[in-house]
Amino acid sequence: MNLDQGIENADDNLNDVNEDNENPNGLDLEDINENILENVDGNDLEEAQTNQEVPNGDFSTKKNTSNEKRRGRNKCKEIAKLKKEEKLEVTFYNNRAVGPNHEVFARHLGIIVRDTNIVPVRVHKWKDIGDREKDHMWTAVTDVFCNENMESYREHVLNHMKELWINWRSDLLRYNVTNKKITLKAAFNRKPPNGLDEKERKWLIKEVYSSEDFKKVSARNSANRVHYPKELAHRTGSKPFRQVIWKDLGGNKGMKPKLVDIFHSTRKKGTSLPNVETAKKLDEIRETMEKDPSLSDVQIAQKVFNSKSRDRVVGFGGGMKVADLRGQRPSREVLEAELNSTKKQNQILEDRMEAIQDENNQLKGRIGSVESQMKMFQEC
Repeated sequence: MNLDQGIENADDNLNDVNEDNENPNGLDLEDINENILENVDGNDLEEAQTNQEVPNGDFSTKKNTSNEKRRGRNKCKEIAKLKKEEKLEVTFYNNRAVGPNHEVFARHLGIIVRDTNIVPVRVHKWKDIGDREKDHMWTAVTDVFCNENMESYREHVLNHMKELWINWRSDLLRYNVTNKKITLKAAFNRKPPNGLDEKERKWLIKEVYSSEDFKKVSARNSANRVHYPKELAHRTGSKPFRQVIWKDLGGNKGMKPKLVDIFHSTRKKGTSLPNVETAKKLDEIRETMEKDPSLSDVQIAQKVFNSKSRDRVVGFGGGMKVADLRGQRPSREVLEAELNSTKKQNQILEDRMEAIQDENNQLKGRIGSVESQMKMFQEC
């Protein structure tokens, strides 16, 4: 399975994760040694060397002496075969790559974010990476991929790379600490995984993995993941949801499938659903739609899946945000202008109502006067 693409569909497992979270995999950090910071030598935190080769998917620190099959280095042969100035055409749908080259594209992005010559390691969050480095990352993409509107997808591609980068940092901890059932203190003194300088690895352990914020986010994500039934997990493997929507549900023909269609297509086994829980959830989606046809897909997902996410849209895969489906919310300036305009209109209506009230009072006075005169004539 392509690791760089396989992580994308995890967005639909209903993890209420803040976009700045540095540990989306919800790792169990019970083995973390609380006193590790006291055992770290300050000399080990000097400036890290950046002349590293691109890391691969095998994070083992021991040579493989058995016949066990390993994933090995992500070579991206399609790009290696390109001639000078030759590029691969890439199609975008729902803000991400689809079509024949979508796998190569995602794999290439994964290679870039793991390259310490391009993306710095010693930063706490993605937002700490400078514009110069992001320009370098974008150039590494446009050197081998093209689209007639390539520049318009820059931010979407960088957001995709951000997700891959965050997951890679979490994978380093999962493969080298959690899965090996060792403490961070023990990992601190071991040989670093391929692609990381020893000082970079020690910096990550001390500054990121040992931080209270990281532990807090990890514990919260683990708790969130428990609430999502495994029976409802998708069955698309490493194929992104957007590829299913684009190819199988008519997205490439301009069709916009509903949440109920996407849920069925990404959970079915053959032509039927694999278990009772999935069938019940599909029925719940349909019942919610029939009960209130005015609800949008975002509102349906929030109701059916009890999603509290303000950003991600359950069921549509990585790249899609709430704003993409319901449109951008107006800015504060626009809202204030509309409010002021409404106030002026209300004031005009109030003034008109007062004028009409005065006219009514005057008319009542005239009518009263006429009635008095009529009464006098009748008495004579």
